[in-house]
Amino acid sequence: MHRCESSFLVLVAPASTSLRYACDYIYMTAAASSVCGIERRRRTLSLFRTPAEASTTPKPRNKPSALTAIIRMSRNRCYHKDNYVVSSDREHVQLDALNDAFGSDIIWWADRYPEDVLRKLVDTSMCFGVFCLPEGTQASEHQHGQPVNPKEQGKMIGFGRLVTDYVSAAYLTDVYILEPHQGKGLGKWLAECISEELDEWPFMRQSMLFCSDKRVGMYERAMGAREFVTEWKGEKSEGTGEKIVFMVKDGKKWPLKE
Repeated sequence: MHRCESSFLVLVAPASTSLRYACDYIYMTAAASSVCGIERRRRTLSLFRTPAEASTTPKPRNKPSALTAIIRMSRNRCYHKDNYVVSSDREHVQLDALNDAFGSDIIWWADRYPEDVLRKLVDTSMCFGVFCLPEGTQASEHQHGQPVNPKEQGKMIGFGRLVTDYVSAAYLTDVYILEPHQGKGLGKWLAECISEELDEWPFMRQSMLFCSDKRVGMYERAMGAREFVTEWKGEKSEGTGEKIVFMVKDGKKWPLKE
């Protein structure tokens, strides 16, 4: 299995007023090295302006609060196996394919979303898309030292996403592999790729997920997850009638880790 990665910035709008103020401070601190130099040059030039010129100088507009953001560093990764690719780049997610899955029986717990809602769901999650490249090709052949673009080269046949703060906690949900591609170990491979990402987070406490009792063994082997409360009998899902199991994966900072 091959992996490639690249860096990118994730911008997430803050959810509260107090957090917005903190984000403003972080934003301004991060930009200080460039902004201060620009402002000094502006002030120097203003000394040589006449009153008439100064009166016609446009006043800077206040930055709308909606543009304030937390800037986080993360990485886009591509994993290669035969003619399949797992990509953690949310820009690769094929929204139509994802919405088709949400509207099908394979994701019985969800429904199709309006386009703007679906985009928000993707933009606020860490997404892992599974893509099938054209028959007879090897995913690694498309790499050439650079991250592949499976959105253009293949079809999205699986998905999973983490609802997370990118630091200490994560919830894995909406995991699926389309039926024609099942039985090839792709679900286990996807879980392994997600687990590898979580294992590298130095302050991770716990990640969690719900699954059917038939998938418990797979998540145990692929992610090192465990049933959180073994005495809990679970509930039957409305979609399949299978027992639902709550599982957790301990991170490096889980305080009760043996």
